[in-house]
Amino acid sequence: MRRIYFSLVLLQCVSFASAQNRDQGWSDHVDVDYSHAPSAAVERWQDWKFGMRIHFGVYSVLSLDASVPLIGSDKEFQTIYFTLYQEFDPTGFNADEWADLAQRAGMKYFVVPTRHCDGFSMYDTQTKVKSIRRIIGPHEDRSEPGIGLTEPCLIHYSVMDTPYKVDIVGALVSAFRQRGMGVGLYFNWADFHDPDYGGDNRSPFYRPSYSNETAPAEWGAFIQRTTDSLREICTNYGKIDLLSLDQNLPEWAWPDTVRIVKMIRKLQPDVLLRNRGIGPYGDFLTPEHWVPTGPSDPRLGGMAWEAIEQMTSRWALQANDVFKSKEWLLSTLIDVVAKGGNFMPGVSPLPSGKFPPEIIERLEYAGAWLRVNGEAIYNTRRWNAYQEGDDIRFTRSKDGAHVYAISLKWPGQSFKVQSVRAREGSAITLLGTKAKLKWRQGQDGLVIDIPDSIAQHKPCAQAYVFKIEAQPYREKYE
Repeated sequence: MRRIYFSLVLLQCVSFASAQNRDQGWSDHVDVDYSHAPSAAVERWQDWKFGMRIHFGVYSVLSLDASVPLIGSDKEFQTIYFTLYQEFDPTGFNADEWADLAQRAGMKYFVVPTRHCDGFSMYDTQTKVKSIRRIIGPHEDRSEPGIGLTEPCLIHYSVMDTPYKVDIVGALVSAFRQRGMGVGLYFNWADFHDPDYGGDNRSPFYRPSYSNETAPAEWGAFIQRTTDSLREICTNYGKIDLLSLDQNLPEWAWPDTVRIVKMIRKLQPDVLLRNRGIGPYGDFLTPEHWVPTGPSDPRLGGMAWEAIEQMTSRWALQANDVFKSKEWLLSTLIDVVAKGGNFMPGVSPLPSGKFPPEIIERLEYAGAWLRVNGEAIYNTRRWNAYQEGDDIRFTRSKDGAHVYAISLKWPGQSFKVQSVRAREGSAITLLGTKAKLKWRQGQDGLVIDIPDSIAQHKPCAQAYVFKIEAQPYREKYE
């Protein structure tokens, strides 16, 4: 058993090339009978700004990253990984606790995996797939009972096949929805567990010659299961706000991809679809591990967007992981919103289903700031100038009546900005305080005086928001 454990540890370090940016094989247009998510749905999502992106699955049993250790792994590792479901028993999981944490953090919605690319369903699917089961019990000529012995089986390969037997997706949907929060589900097109799918060169079952023409029976079984899975996801949980698709099917599968997307749209007319694997049929994109340089960043292609980044070293929690700071979390949220996007930090629980204290501390820190300054984040849109220098960011109210100038550092005795001109006779305040601040508009821009009484009792620990009734933005003021 010890030898197997060490081989698992080594295999966590297997390097791999991400397939998320491979050529997708789609056309640059959509069929005339397809409609994107309505603008009201996009608008509502853009009002939320801040969400919880969760990674949790059988990989959590061994504190592995989400699915990717399978890439380049050997048969021994695959046997262990594909039977981890028999050990998945997160008895500490509590959907209400997760939703309460997100609410304390000021998050407005969440995304949780229904199926990652390891093929394991975190919900009660009725689909079945060829799998293996570890045989538990004494066996002749084995020093350790059951190790290495498996038998083939046809199972749902889902959370309902585990000792836990709880529809985790359903529990989370219910808990978040009860709190008036948005519902987002994740589904990966790839499946490294299904032997019927040999069309992905990262899969243990990859076959170079595999296609819908060379393996019609296998492809038919796989694509039917994919179709049925997405139909379940789009019908079992009521209205879904976001469907975060990931990876892609081969280029030759594009007609099947389009057919499935049209089915999703029929079942969930208002859902926002991430563009991964579906190209122009998508409604939004997710810059991953990077934040756009600004609203005009050409990589955005004019689409609505949501920056995603892991709070730890990987998407799923690792043993002895390193956590990004609470200051990083807040400053990234502010920067992303100022540039016109939403932000979803990736968080993951321990194998028990409980979140580590480091995650809780960071999320509650962001929530404390948002309780004071949320007016500058929620329901806002980007200002003509999203930043000034390194330490100032701007947002605006949707009606354009107010601009929020956010100083990432304490500005001292006065706060100066060139990009905003206050309306004559208007009041300027620092969120979290009641005093109307003295200000003047001159050649050096807008200068706001900060009295000692506020400086000695700052409303928050980081990032200070000045609410300004502003004139329409111009490049320079006379």
